[in-house]
Amino acid sequence: MKSIRLSIRQRSFDSRGIIFIVVLFGTLFFVKASFMQGVTPQKPGTGVVGRTGRAERIRKTVGHPSGSSSTVKHASSVAAPNAVAMASNYTFTDSTNASLTDMTGATPLIGPDQDDRTSQVTPIGFDFFFDGVLQDRFSVSTNGTLRFGKLAVSDLLMQPLGSADQSLITPYGADQRTHIADGQVQYLLSGTEGNRVLVVEWLNMQSRFRAEGATDLTYQVRLSETSGSIEFVYGAMTMSVIGAAEAGPQIGFSSGSDPGMVGSIDAQMAARSFDGASNAPVSNAYPTGPINVLTSNADGSRRSFLLTPPAAGSPGALLFSDVTTTSMTLNWGDTANELGFAIYLSTDVGVTYNFLAVSGANTINYVANGLRGGTPTSGASMR
Repeated sequence: MKSIRLSIRQRSFDSRGIIFIVVLFGTLFFVKASFMQGVTPQKPGTGVVGRTGRAERIRKTVGHPSGSSSTVKHASSVAAPNAVAMASNYTFTDSTNASLTDMTGATPLIGPDQDDRTSQVTPIGFDFFFDGVLQDRFSVSTNGTLRFGKLAVSDLLMQPLGSADQSLITPYGADQRTHIADGQVQYLLSGTEGNRVLVVEWLNMQSRFRAEGATDLTYQVRLSETSGSIEFVYGAMTMSVIGAAEAGPQIGFSSGSDPGMVGSIDAQMAARSFDGASNAPVSNAYPTGPINVLTSNADGSRRSFLLTPPAAGSPGALLFSDVTTTSMTLNWGDTANELGFAIYLSTDVGVTYNFLAVSGANTINYVANGLRGGTPTSGASMR
């Protein structure tokens, strides 16, 4: 669970600097580096970056056509996100020491007094690998479901898990509505690059579809950029008479309808459990009154369900070969337990990175074509 950070300094170049991030997802492992088009390739086996828990100093000079040099100055290791392709590979942690996230500054998605409503599709704010697939946007419904992708979640999807061809997360998937006075669905993005968290909150929901009623339910889902984890945290949770007579809520996630694509939490009994092998999700039946296995009254004692994908090994050093003015080959050492390597590209000296491609598991190189030259660059700093 390490990430290599490189800082490359150069004096003058006659082509545009291109910065790549090779990301391993199993543990989503960032390898960021900078190289210049038109640069003499680095020899295989040279410039290897050490992979320890502390910063290291490594120097390797690479020749340039202009006669200037580029030095790999240092490397350091940091935590990086995870991803997984099978629901059963997620680790399930059940605890009662969580707190709801303070939603000060949150952005509303759905307002009060809404039944069977969905939000607009909204950017996550970072790349999130869900069941092995990169996701960058989401939508939500008043019925407790978050859907990834360009298409908005259905407003009538009340028992969502196992829906075909949809990537879904639900901390409480059932028929419900925002309270007439103060109910809403809102989101908050916090943290810095590599450590961001998206929190979506269903606040003061009614566990019934009719407009009259109390504020029965408050719960949140958290998506972590760092770990790739999904966490559900619950506040006050009460089942109404009408809600108890309907199908019970589903809790978990799914990316399709086949076995291995559904991760379902059984939260009906004192001992909660997670099943990621079946494609038959649990509908949790709760009687009228407080939902004892979920409800809490104070931060520090909230119920939390944490779903964490597994880690993979660290990839080898990132090297470059076959460098021309319009292409280059990225080379790295293979690792264990990965699903593949995601590759990111920056053309503004590391200010922003854009997803470029994913190479398959056990691959050790990628050919980047269509690169642009002709823009001088004076330096690049990798994070």
